[in-house]
Amino acid sequence: MFRLQYLNCSAYKLPFTDGGFDLVFTKSVLVVLNHGLALAEWWRILKPGGHLVLIENMGGGLLQIYRALAGSRGSYHYLTRNDIERLSLSELAKVEHKEFHLLTTAFSLLPDHEGVQRWLVPIVRALGRVDSCLLKAFPGLRDNCYIAAIVSTKG
Repeated sequence: MFRLQYLNCSAYKLPFTDGGFDLVFTKSVLVVLNHGLALAEWWRILKPGGHLVLIENMGGGLLQIYRALAGSRGSYHYLTRNDIERLSLSELAKVEHKEFHLLTTAFSLLPDHEGVQRWLVPIVRALGRVDSCLLKAFPGLRDNCYIAAIVSTKG
């Protein structure tokens, strides 16, 4: 059984003891945080053998053009492959990552209503398969993906 509690606190100074968690999961949080400070704090509260799972927005390559066209504003720091590489070289024990949404990113510009969504589903699924093949054949395209899933296990 899980016990959930909601807290309003700083991501840089969590009110938890060192090594108290088996899992830390975030989604689209690093874009508004100092990567180094946040990661150090999340790492601090993980138990040895615990997992840090990050689902983050990417910001390299063509995504800069896409965000300009979509009218994205704000002082966000989107994750780049260089940021992910730095994670691999930091104190994190082992970092695995996979990038998603290369061609499928274009569909987020379309209107979001049920009629459009219904006919898009098979197209987006097919493009997802094309994305996978392209990313496997041309790893450099990962810079242009919209989402990265990053998993690290504390040693």
